[in-house]
Amino acid sequence: MRKLKRFVNAALMMQIEKTDFAKTDFNRRDLVNLMLLHLNYPGLFRRIYAEETEGRVGVYSAKRDVVERNVKFSNKEGFEKTISDNNDSTSQFLLRQLFDVSVLGVMNTDPTNESVLSSRACFNADEYRNLEKYLKLIVKFATPEPQETFKLYQDALVRVKQGASIASIFEEPEFQLQKTPPTHDKFWSVLINQSYDFTQTVAEDAIKTLVEYLPRYSLVYSQNWEQNWALRRSSIYYLIYLFDRAGWGRTDGRRLNNTSENVVEIAQRIYGEGYFFGRGLIQLLTSANRGVLGWNDLMVFRLHCSADRQGQTYNLHRALIVHDDKHLPTDGVISLLALNGMRGLSQRIFQYFRETYIDQSRNFLTDVDNTPDNAFFGDLEIWLKAQDSESDESNQLSDLLLGTRSAVKSFVLYQLTNREYPNGSGAGCGLYDESGNSDAGGISRKMNNYIFGVCFNPDSDINIFHFADYCLRSLSSSYFGADHGKEGYAATETSLAAGLDPEELKRYWTNFGQKIKERNLPAEDRRVVTLNYIATYSEDLPYVFETLDRMVSTP
Repeated sequence: MRKLKRFVNAALMMQIEKTDFAKTDFNRRDLVNLMLLHLNYPGLFRRIYAEETEGRVGVYSAKRDVVERNVKFSNKEGFEKTISDNNDSTSQFLLRQLFDVSVLGVMNTDPTNESVLSSRACFNADEYRNLEKYLKLIVKFATPEPQETFKLYQDALVRVKQGASIASIFEEPEFQLQKTPPTHDKFWSVLINQSYDFTQTVAEDAIKTLVEYLPRYSLVYSQNWEQNWALRRSSIYYLIYLFDRAGWGRTDGRRLNNTSENVVEIAQRIYGEGYFFGRGLIQLLTSANRGVLGWNDLMVFRLHCSADRQGQTYNLHRALIVHDDKHLPTDGVISLLALNGMRGLSQRIFQYFRETYIDQSRNFLTDVDNTPDNAFFGDLEIWLKAQDSESDESNQLSDLLLGTRSAVKSFVLYQLTNREYPNGSGAGCGLYDESGNSDAGGISRKMNNYIFGVCFNPDSDINIFHFADYCLRSLSSSYFGADHGKEGYAATETSLAAGLDPEELKRYWTNFGQKIKERNLPAEDRRVVTLNYIATYSEDLPYVFETLDRMVSTP
């Protein structure tokens, strides 16, 4: 009874009655066992605290292994020695009840079962810092913020399944997008992992809301930020998995089998056919109000639909194939599946690009430059605060914005132009013809004509700058200054023609190179910021022109 009284008093000192455990991930059994260790074996508890807090991972944390594509959890080699070093049978019992994966029955835990991974004390590595949260609760009486718990997102998803709209969930204080974008990222991650059993109503709400929220998410990304604020690109991946798992065969009472006849609904969603007429994904993302960033979203979506990208979205891959030709095989050699699956999608997307830009002689690169800054940051509050300051953070964000603009220019045009065969990097849109299945590169030829004839047309100074900027965005790191005599990125013939037709580049420089050089661009106080490096007109452009001169002089 004295021991029981001591335990109760310890709980009262922790003010544990003020902790709403219904809003936390704590496993009650693990918490009790750790409290018993703290009371009766303080030396052992201090050792655990020293090894497993402040981001450290010690011998008590379960180890994650991938065996033949299956995730397994095991204890580290030193764990058994820790058990044997404690001669007391009670402490050994507590250690095994807390950390022994075989005793806990978590050796074969499904990686998508976050209710277990986010609650048991034995998981204290990577994104699951469960043990550290237990230890800080006991020692410092510190409870995690709601946004740090899996419980918040699981409860929100339960309400969605019961009829609440996702938009109404996002209006709640815990999901303020301006201040805590990662809450949206975590919500969508939890939703995707549990989307297999969605009803049609829930699936439609999830897809509709995710597409609507894309412009509100930031595209600007920095590894220096403590949290990932750039949700726009990752949200495209969530959309792909949502299409694959919940975008077909939904009824209010049962899930249909994933036959070709049923999963083809995914392709209809993308193309805006049948029930989805007038609201296909391609139409939504290329609408005028989405601008160039909608095109970036679409090209990210398209790239990751390619079967060779190892996305494991088999229903989506099959839907794209059978939509174009139901007689084509839907299993077998991955590169062939990707080649067939991406043909119709690439042709349809290029059709929209041709109508929007090529037929109108409209310069995509100019549109990227004219896109307002706030469109790249969405609702991110950190950008709004930084605009009125001259701080280092403000300057960093400005460069990140310039780098993101450069990335959009390069990515969209490269994806539309390149003729890469699907061997792990996705099928290039330029590999295909505008129609048919001969795959003779007709789209690439049309894109090269557009890029050199419209985007880089030297009749306009703006377009000359577009060409110079393109060259400085296309430097290679492989030579590390072999051309410049210093470390850094250098111009090579291969990098300058990446995605383009080298012969078209040579022809362009042969015809207009002298005119461009007479413009004396190195005298311009301009620089090009990419996500990897910063190049200047004065230092780097002369070497680019030298490389282009060598290209045209080489037979």
